[in-house]
Amino acid sequence: MILVADASPVIFLAKLNRLNLVRDVFSGTILMPDSVRRELVHDNIPLHERERINAFLEGCRVEPVRAPRSGVAAALSLADRHVLALAGQHPRARIMTDDGVVRRIALAEGLSVMGTLGLIIRAAHGKIMTRPDARRAVDALIGEHRMRVSVDLYQEAMRQLSPDISPRVAKRRETPKYPNTQIPKENPMT
Repeated sequence: MILVADASPVIFLAKLNRLNLVRDVFSGTILMPDSVRRELVHDNIPLHERERINAFLEGCRVEPVRAPRSGVAAALSLADRHVLALAGQHPRARIMTDDGVVRRIALAEGLSVMGTLGLIIRAAHGKIMTRPDARRAVDALIGEHRMRVSVDLYQEAMRQLSPDISPRVAKRRETPKYPNTQIPKENPMT
């Protein structure tokens, strides 16, 4: 599997000291556009987070993207356009991003996406971390690290991380919500 990483999940997981979850959940190649790498390695990031990110980057294949995709939302940053372009070059690649616009464009183009919360949920369902630890991680992201999520998304994450829900039952109960859009229905947690 190929995973194309955007900056926000890497930053949030570095804040939690949980960048290992990416490798633990995904086997395969982690690709990152050079423009995303540049967003991750600047002096404004606290030293301990920067060290974690640099260690993570050693296991990534950083690639330049010469021509960002045309025709995508003008509001997207260059790095976001590069993420979409790089994923589009690799059939069956998955994008790891928390950016709602990038997610919607990727889904509309048939690309697979997963965000930070989805990664934590998969780690808990795969017994890589306990569900209580996963719930604490989600609460820390929102409460301490200012990750912005809707109330519905938070409640869905907590439901999927509750001790009485098996991964199979959680998958069956998923009812994604994309009202008034033409975007393929996919769970925002995956």
